[in-house]
Amino acid sequence: DRQRRLRNYLERMDAGKEIVLSEAKARWRWTRGYVEDIAAGFALAVTDRNAVGRIYNIGEKEAESERDWIHRIGKAAGWKGELRIVPEETIQDNRSERYDWSRDLAGDTGRIRRELGYRETVTDEEAMKRSVDWERSQI
Repeated sequence: DRQRRLRNYLERMDAGKEIVLSEAKARWRWTRGYVEDIAAGFALAVTDRNAVGRIYNIGEKEAESERDWIHRIGKAAGWKGELRIVPEETIQDNRSERYDWSRDLAGDTGRIRRELGYRETVTDEEAMKRSVDWERSQI
């Protein structure tokens, strides 16, 4: 992830700081996926004859909220800090809150699962642990 979305949260966690999210951002859902799983999905789509002429979304089965994603990062990172959810109007000087968090970016990954039998190859817990470890190695 060139935008280092996980890193922003992880740095705060490793510094022992709380994380503050607006209510809207905490609810916001986005389809994500672990790099090895996404690569496996690509490989499946380019090698399976049933995929010819088809378009697939590859990612987690159910898009999780930002709040849930942060909790998963925290668990993998061993974070004991606080995630505080606050009303939008209390967020000051935070560029990320200028987005419209009412529009989820949740893709339906059902087609590749049904038609090609796509399944994640790495558990959610292991994928997050590996992601946290990798981010820490890059800091």
